Amino acid sequence: MINLFKPNVDIDDALIHYKETLESGWFGRGNMNNKFEELLSNFLGVKKDQVHTVSSCTDAIFAICDSLSLIESDIVIVPTNSFPSVPTAVLASGAKLEILDIDISTGNICINELEKFCKNQTPSAIFVTDYGGIPIDVKKLKKVVGKNCLILVDAAASLGTSHVNNTSYIHKSADFVCYSFDAMKLITTGEGGAAVIKNKKLMQKFKEFTYLGLPARSKSGLDVAKSKGLAGWWEYDITCLGRRAVMSNLAASLGVSQMKGINKKLKIRSKNRKLYESSLASLEDIKFISQSVKKYNYSNYFCTIYSSRRDDLALYLLEKGVYSSFRYWPINKISFFKDFCKDKDYPNTNFMAYNALNLPIHDSLNGKDIKKITSLIIEFYKKNEKN
Repeated sequence: MINLFKPNVDIDDALIHYKETLESGWFGRGNMNNKFEELLSNFLGVKKDQVHTVSSCTDAIFAICDSLSLIESDIVIVPTNSFPSVPTAVLASGAKLEILDIDISTGNICINELEKFCKNQTPSAIFVTDYGGIPIDVKKLKKVVGKNCLILVDAAASLGTSHVNNTSYIHKSADFVCYSFDAMKLITTGEGGAAVIKNKKLMQKFKEFTYLGLPARSKSGLDVAKSKGLAGWWEYDITCLGRRAVMSNLAASLGVSQMKGINKKLKIRSKNRKLYESSLASLEDIKFISQSVKKYNYSNYFCTIYSSRRDDLALYLLEKGVYSSFRYWPINKISFFKDFCKDKDYPNTNFMAYNALNLPIHDSLNGKDIKKITSLIIEFYKKNEKN
């Protein structure tokens, strides 16, 4: 079976880092987290103190919504194809949730719909998603929502998406960006996530919230005891309500082991995307979600196509040993969120929900695998032409 996602880890290198952590005797948050954060900040092109690792991307999403101290009068906009943790976190914070349609060419929030909304109402924040690694234009977004609206980005799938010239971070104008390192992502720590926050006070609050409200500090109790030579290092205080959402040293070890191979992974995915496009170019019914903005290198977390025969095609591929899927099932079609979508139309979202298909594109695949998949797709259409 060719799976939609598959982790690609150098086991020997991972074991070296695991061994280092195991021998240290410190399995909780520690030196490997610091090393992982440093590697991430270098890769992203941001300052190290703007990056903080947590137990999952979902925990980062909940933590930022709580750290912002949102209230009932605050309006937070999300696109319909957000991962469920985003609208859930907004509602849990007590803010008002507004769900808007998407752009079918990119899978990102529809700017036209956003402009219509902002003519009559002023959002406090907007929590957008980089669909499959296709980045939202934060500067353009800022012009629409206004300077006082916070821009939060779910970049779970866009680690590796960058400017072609590599001179600046793609989301440098955003107030918060989160990444995922779950088992299906480009870099995996099993479960894990990271947040990029440029405001120091907000980062401080975020860190405290993700560690039970304890004051953020760089030294352990043992280090404090050694440096001050005083007893009482076991005392602590709490500054706010919070939860424990830290990434462990063991998880960070797995992340560190993969960072040196990240560019190779991205090249393989890019090559796979080009093979798909060239091999399926003759099929009129197949259209790819756009990667037309030439200033970006794309992470290629998804390879998304539109097909009028989507369901039949997916079943045919599954019968032949290829697992494809559609992500993410729209918020407006989930019963829990339907009350927030009353009297609204989502034509682009609905089109995507019944025509889009994600094909395997991960970096464990090779040219032979892509050839098999594209041959099966072509074979499917030929058979259907005869019928």
